[in-house]
Amino acid sequence: MSDQSTPNEDLAAGGDLPDEGFSVGIDLGTTNSLAARVVEKGTVEIVPNREGEALTPSVVSLPPKVAKAEPGKYLVGKQAVNNARRDPRNTVRSIKRFMGLASSDPKVQVAKTHVTYEVLEDPGREGELVVRVGESLMTPEEVSAQVLHRIKRDCEARLGGAVTHAVITVPAYFHEPQRKATRQAGVLSGLNVKAILDEPTAAAISEFEPQSVDRARILVFDFGGGTLDFSLVQLSGGNLNVLSYGGDNFLGGDDIDRGLAELIREWIICNDGVIKPDDYRLEILLKENAETAKKTLSGGADFALVVIPAACRKKDNSILDVEIEITQEEFARVLAPLENRVRDLLRKYFETESLRPEDFTHVLMVGGSSAIPAFQKLLRAVFEADGNQRVQLSRSPMEAIARGAAIYGSMIKGIKCVCGHENPIDATSCEQCGDTLQSGSYSFDARAGGGTVSSRLPRSLGIRYRMGDDSDCYQPILRKGSTYPIPKPVEETFQLPSVDRFAVHIYEGDESKASQNNQISMLQVDQIPSDVKVGDPLKVGFSYTRDRTLYITVSYPTSRSNYLGRWRLDQPSAPPPDDPLQSLTELLPKVRSFLTEYRDFMEEGVRLKLKEDLENAQTAITTGNREEAERLRTVMMGAMFDGCGIASTLFLAEMTVASDDRELGATIKGAANKLREQCQRGDPARENTRKGLDELIHQALSKRVRGPQADDLRDWAIPVR
Repeated sequence: MSDQSTPNEDLAAGGDLPDEGFSVGIDLGTTNSLAARVVEKGTVEIVPNREGEALTPSVVSLPPKVAKAEPGKYLVGKQAVNNARRDPRNTVRSIKRFMGLASSDPKVQVAKTHVTYEVLEDPGREGELVVRVGESLMTPEEVSAQVLHRIKRDCEARLGGAVTHAVITVPAYFHEPQRKATRQAGVLSGLNVKAILDEPTAAAISEFEPQSVDRARILVFDFGGGTLDFSLVQLSGGNLNVLSYGGDNFLGGDDIDRGLAELIREWIICNDGVIKPDDYRLEILLKENAETAKKTLSGGADFALVVIPAACRKKDNSILDVEIEITQEEFARVLAPLENRVRDLLRKYFETESLRPEDFTHVLMVGGSSAIPAFQKLLRAVFEADGNQRVQLSRSPMEAIARGAAIYGSMIKGIKCVCGHENPIDATSCEQCGDTLQSGSYSFDARAGGGTVSSRLPRSLGIRYRMGDDSDCYQPILRKGSTYPIPKPVEETFQLPSVDRFAVHIYEGDESKASQNNQISMLQVDQIPSDVKVGDPLKVGFSYTRDRTLYITVSYPTSRSNYLGRWRLDQPSAPPPDDPLQSLTELLPKVRSFLTEYRDFMEEGVRLKLKEDLENAQTAITTGNREEAERLRTVMMGAMFDGCGIASTLFLAEMTVASDDRELGATIKGAANKLREQCQRGDPARENTRKGLDELIHQALSKRVRGPQADDLRDWAIPVR
């Protein structure tokens, strides 16, 4: 077997995939990754890699004598680990800790001091984090894609067919950009990502049969190589519900390895060894030997013998061979501060969620670091103080998450549209009603795994706003604990800060001050209707899909245009507008309905023009012409709300007749009926009636947000200078 992965020309673009193929569950870990698949109901198998092993190290390295590798030609897994000593500077490990984070993130600044490769800001994209591998700058998503691609190809070799779909797991405490980065890595690797699943949820699916458990409240404690997170999972009536989350994305086995490596480093210094700052080869050796010592001591040995021949030079320039025994007492001292962090996290979680240890029926420990006896003892002390046994180690702590992901993938039957129709998993629009499936929910096949799985938001999602002189206020829009998907936008009303452009600063968290939460994006809005002014009401809405994609809407209630801006949040930087082809596809049924209902109130030329625009729009969608789709969307929106004369007025009247002011609503309805009758008779007074109806419509739109609470409207956002 060659040391080099098989070249794959389709890696960067995703490639053409067959209509049907194998589906796997992938645990994309900080230290190791692995895949599993469901053979038949109740039977899940780990798919071995090309070396015949379950675990593939999450390590990527540059091949020897190559300055820049093509996609698919990097060393991955064990080959990369073996190459690390020779070329530590171009070997990337623990990339999961950098997924979805900006280069300026304080945690990045700390974490990059613990790796042998260079972590920096992309010179061409402000705030974008990249790592240097030879002459290439790679994003964390691209590095992870190499690992996923290797797993995909190894599975295909084992299974004898194409692997087209995957459920990929992430820590429950991952922020939204980190989840999007993981999905992007899957796409880059050539996989259709069926779902991004929380690791504790996957573990619970693997360890518990939902239909066989009457009722249980389980704390899943997932302690892996780079992260610790835990989830409260409730099993009831065959259904699995994730109720709450806690954890730390920067606490895991890597931190234990670093503590043990520090003991070896101290021994070297005490024995006159000289450790150079750029001795990356030694850093790799320390990491590898520390990890081996951790496994030995966790297995119960009295000590771990660490031998590193020719580790470095001594002060007299002679060679220093490392030979040190690390005892259980020293191991306990390394673990002590990490144990304290775990206790503090659990204490904070209990306080935040108003829970007590005795509220749980089970505590399930998964992940490689959960196998360390000290942490098992810690959890028993916390959860079994009342004498009831709750804590249990997973039957396969390193495999449970991948197994659960595979089961979850087999449970997903399709996507259920809001109209009730079930569609295939790869569908983007409903086969029955034609609407987009972005707001659809997964439908589950009870025969494949039993029941359903539902999740809640681990943190609130909201925006920053200004209140007087305080520009650091935070308004949650989607609240922590909300179940999703959330198809209809949840809206909050603010005041328009600028008629030129303004910024929407999006945060994730539950602190009262914006700066105390995690900023996940900034959206710049510059499409503002001409008939609004500073201080007018502004509505910001959030909706949330089944795969945890956030959509942002911005609308201006007092504008005649009824403009609705809609963006999809996919990246940690400012997100692009939504796909114009998709937006146009969603608009067409509404325009057709408008033309059918109000055609008799349009001038002949206007009616023919709108009909022609509809035909051109369908052509733009068919041919994939995004520029034309964006133009036609703007044209047809303008036609409906302002460009079709009396037809547009009647259309707006229909929208505003259900005003909060019942008397005003009745007046609008009466005026609209009068206008219809005048049009049918050809009465020349119809134009004056229309002008009066326009005034009533404007009043109704204003009253929707300018009621008694008008003085309390928040001065929102800071205009972009």
